[in-house]
Amino acid sequence: MAYKNKVSLRVCGRNMTLAGNESVEYMTKVANYIEEKAQELRNSPSSKNLSPQMISVLTSINIADDYYKCLDEIERIKSLFPKGFNASKAEPGMLFSSEDVEDLKSKIEKLTEDLHKSQEENAVLSQKNMLLSAENKINAENIEKEERDLESKIEIANKEKSFMEDKLSELQEKLKAIEEENNKLKLSFESLEGENKGLKAEVERLKEYEELFENDGEPLEKNKDAESKEVTESINSKEEDISSDDTEFPL
Repeated sequence: MAYKNKVSLRVCGRNMTLAGNESVEYMTKVANYIEEKAQELRNSPSSKNLSPQMISVLTSINIADDYYKCLDEIERIKSLFPKGFNASKAEPGMLFSSEDVEDLKSKIEKLTEDLHKSQEENAVLSQKNMLLSAENKINAENIEKEERDLESKIEIANKEKSFMEDKLSELQEKLKAIEEENNKLKLSFESLEGENKGLKAEVERLKEYEELFENDGEPLEKNKDAESKEVTESINSKEEDISSDDTEFPL
């Protein structure tokens, strides 16, 4: 079988000619990849004493490791797609078939459309949030102002309360003094009532005493006048007796 392309390359430290139906660029890329993996081994500290044959074997193992890891990653990616995915329909050199690609494009367009709607909704929500933030800021400023006004009113109310408490205390002191004065006046009043009762008793006693000296139903003053008249007449009679006596007395 004749190959279309040949290329001279250095692989794993050896110069060789590769022949194949793939393009020169592709074969060069494969050879370079192998050489890079081999160079990584040669540059590692643990491979200083390794022979070229051992480096070639380890390079093959590392490349096989990369290969199986890529297969696992492909399977993982396949699992992300619907159950109808079929890798056998994929075109040569393609991971997915045209149907899968179209399905993916449709889904991407749908997701893009949903994304645009979400972005528009987010823009609207952002504007609403901005308005709400502005309103909240205004409300917060109003609340702060109301709180300051309320604190000022509370301070004034506390001052008025303190003033009223002082006034109340002053009035209570005055009331206490008035009550003490009232108690004194009560005692004085009670004393005066006692004296008044004594005076009334004395008046009654005098009335009784006056009634004892009434004569024939006349008041005491008239009896006194009668007694005075009798005494006067008695004195006049005695004077007449003295003036009618002829007895002489020597001088």
